[in-house]
Amino acid sequence: QGYYEEGLKLARRLYEAEPGRADYTRDLSISFNNLGNLAEVAGRTEAAQGYYEEGLKLARRLYEAEPGLPAYALDYAISCWLVGDMAKRRGDIESAEIAYNTELELRRCLRDHPNAQENWKKDFASRANEIAWWMFEMGNASRIAGDIATSLRHAQNAVPVARESVAVDPDQLVRDTLAALLELQVRVDSECDKALILNEALTLRRGICAEVPDNTDRRNDLLNLLDFCASALPDRREEFLAEAADIRARHPSSP
Repeated sequence: QGYYEEGLKLARRLYEAEPGRADYTRDLSISFNNLGNLAEVAGRTEAAQGYYEEGLKLARRLYEAEPGLPAYALDYAISCWLVGDMAKRRGDIESAEIAYNTELELRRCLRDHPNAQENWKKDFASRANEIAWWMFEMGNASRIAGDIATSLRHAQNAVPVARESVAVDPDQLVRDTLAALLELQVRVDSECDKALILNEALTLRRGICAEVPDNTDRRNDLLNLLDFCASALPDRREEFLAEAADIRARHPSSP
């Protein structure tokens, strides 16, 4: 920690001498984030939050001065990620959403940049999936607590993000997130097209199971979805129950 504190002192001194220099501003922002990481690991959450917020201010200033420069967009996105995570941990959902939404917008710009690096696209998909899953957790918790309006808001905000993630990197984990969100949407949105949305969720879960047929968790996810479809779409109840029965017959250990 002493090494980073000395680095911060030097970076601050250089920045204060020439605040107009972008390289000094960037070095100071990174120094704040480094100390924030150390403070966070040590459990000093208030100190970490303070460091991250200082780093964010500088990263934002650089980006706003030159929004077309990918390095500044990436620095700003990372700072938003750090500040968002701190807000999430202290239960400040609104601040976390603001930070994460800004991060995603920045990562979209990097993803769509004419000279986009492959890792920028993968980073977008990874972070979009993580944020969408967090929204699912918030939405599902709200549903269980009986707050349907909040649950619906989370689901409606998260589904497009999950779709974007799948479009860039259709990994099993990413498709699983989208399937879970689609099911949640049907559970809390009385006006949605249940058949259309559940058919998409089923396609995702069937595809995952076909890729990993011996994975019990993925198979149970599909069975649970089929059981839900049987109740949500009564006109196709027998179809879904028959598919579930066939799976259980082939895998007797399935619930």
